[in-house]
Parts: sequence; structure tokens; C-alpha cells
Amino acid sequence: IIQILLYPFAFLYAISIKLWSWMYKMGYSGKSSFSVPIISVGNIQAGGTGKTPMVEYLCSILTPNYHVSVLSRGYKRLTFGFRIVAHSDGFKEVGDEPAWLKRKYPQANIGVAENRVEGIPHLVSHALHTDCIILDDGFQQLGMRTDLNILLTTYHSPYTKDQFLPVGRLREGKSEAKRADIIIVTKCPENILQKKSQVLQELNIHLENHQTAFLSSLYYATPYLMNYEGILLSLKEVDTVLLLTGIADASPLVQYIESKVKTLKHLKFSDHYRYRIEEIELLEKEFEKLSSSGKTIILTTEKDAARLVDYRNKINELNLEIYVQPILLKWDDEPALKKMIDEILPKKEDDSF
Repeated sequence: IIQILLYPFAFLYAISIKLWSWMYKMGYSGKSSFSVPIISVGNIQAGGTGKTPMVEYLCSILTPNYHVSVLSRGYKRLTFGFRIVAHSDGFKEVGDEPAWLKRKYPQANIGVAENRVEGIPHLVSHALHTDCIILDDGFQQLGMRTDLNILLTTYHSPYTKDQFLPVGRLREGKSEAKRADIIIVTKCPENILQKKSQVLQELNIHLENHQTAFLSSLYYATPYLMNYEGILLSLKEVDTVLLLTGIADASPLVQYIESKVKTLKHLKFSDHYRYRIEEIELLEKEFEKLSSSGKTIILTTEKDAARLVDYRNKINELNLEIYVQPILLKWDDEPALKKMIDEILPKKEDDSF
């Protein structure tokens, strides 16, 4: 009944979004161009499509050879306007993802801005040199020209089988996927990575002549101790995990942990949740309940860890050891993906990844 009641709102939302897109296509709203190559990573669905691992992947392959800048909205930060991310910034100043990326890739020039078109000149001016810009959540940024437009959708919830907000999760019409240069089906089971044609047919994803599709699956590396990244712990040595997440879709991580340990307790919060002292105290109480069940650890994601570091004093006071689970990507054809990225970047004397 609730879904039926929401359909009129979904219809009005669809009309407004299509009008907005039509205005750009007809030239009523202009487009800004920049001399620096821009790689846009985004989606046409709300949350949970894997933007964070994809932006992190691009940083991992590009920062060793290029001067990389990243521009994000800085979702749920308490500041406004353009801001360069400093290593000391926390999620309250710049958002969790930019704060985490800066700690992991200190050589990258990272900025946040609500208005991405206005933010890019500021971002570039703060770097001695910029070879490329990674635009986080940039698919709806129709006011600028991008050199490589990457659209993400998940294997289990593809945009082709979704509906407009608020009935479903679509932010734009399915036909807008034509704007993408690359469509990546994320969170695939690893055993189907080499079955691209079958997956695209199953998900009803039809590629335009200018488009290329890739499949990716999540890969979980060895957890490390928060604030002491050199201390690693394999889940093979663990009996019980107390998992703390505030991300859009924790189900793949939950399934992975359940396959590795005897007992899992999941404290689940909304995406980008701003943790408080109360949650740290809850974490301590839940850990005490589970600690008699063999080797027990607290585990969280890297994005969540960026929101927990502000409470390091409380965490230390309660003698809590929190491990962080890195999430990486596996590809069906990584060389082909890297080649497409390489083609838009300035040539170096040694430009191999």
C-alpha cells in the first residue's frame, strides 16, 4: 500500500529529472570545459553501487605515476563551500570518504565542494601540477564536460530493474545510462567474472557503440589494527566478529565474514552515520558480551574508521582494539580498463601503470 501511495511522487520526480536533463541536452544550460582530464565516477541509483572502492582503485593505480586530484561533495560534512582536505581533517570537516582517501593517499590533492563546476578551478589552483581529476559522484554533473564517464551499478540490484525514487532507487531515467563511456557491474560473484556477455544479457544491459562494460567483484584483504596499520590479523585466527558498519550496503561484507568465522554480531547504522560517544560505549558493552566466545575482535570498514578516529581517546580509554577491513576490487579484464584510462591521460616518459 505504501508503495502504491508513493507512485505519484515518483512520477513527479521523474518528470522534473527528465526536464532538467532535457534543458542540458537542448543547450539551455551551458557546459564548462577544463584543460585537465576529468574521470567521473557515479551512478543513476541512490547509494550502495560501489563508488568508494572505485575511486580508491583509481587513486591506487594513478597516484604512483600521475599528479592526481580528487573532488568530492563531502557528504554530511559540517562545513560549506570549497575546502582542500588536510591530513588532519576529520569527517566533520570534509566527510568520511575524502578524509579516509587523504590518509591513504597523502600525495593526492583532494578537495570538497557542493558546486563541482566552481570547485575544480579552486582544486587545480591548490596543486603545483594536476595530470587528472577524479570526480566522485559526478554522473549528475551535466554542467561540465568529462573525458571519461564511468557508471556503476550492482549485479544484484541493477539500474535496469529499478524504479524512480521514492518507489525505487533511481536518481535518473534508465536511458541516461547512454551518457556513460564505461558501465561497470559491481559486486559480482567472483565465479561469473569471465561471463560478461551472459551477465549483461541477464541484467538487460544493452551497450551503445561508444560504450564498454566491465565486471568487478569485491576482494577482502587482511584486516589491520586502526591507528596501527602495520599490525595485521587474519580472520582465520578469529572465532567471533563484532562488525560495526555505517555504509549503504554491508551485505557482501557480512556474507564474507560469515564464511570465515563461527559467530558474527552486526551493529548496523545508516550510510555515513555520524558516530557518537554513545555508539563507542555500546561497542564496548557488546564486545564484553561476546568476548567469552573464543578469539573475538571488533571489525569495521575503512570508511567507518574515518568517522571513528575522532573518538580515539575514548576508544583507548575503553581499551578497545578495532580492526579495519580493506575492500579491494577484482576485474574481468583489468588491462583493458587501464588502457581506456591511459588513453585520456597526458603521456609520460614511462606511462605504464
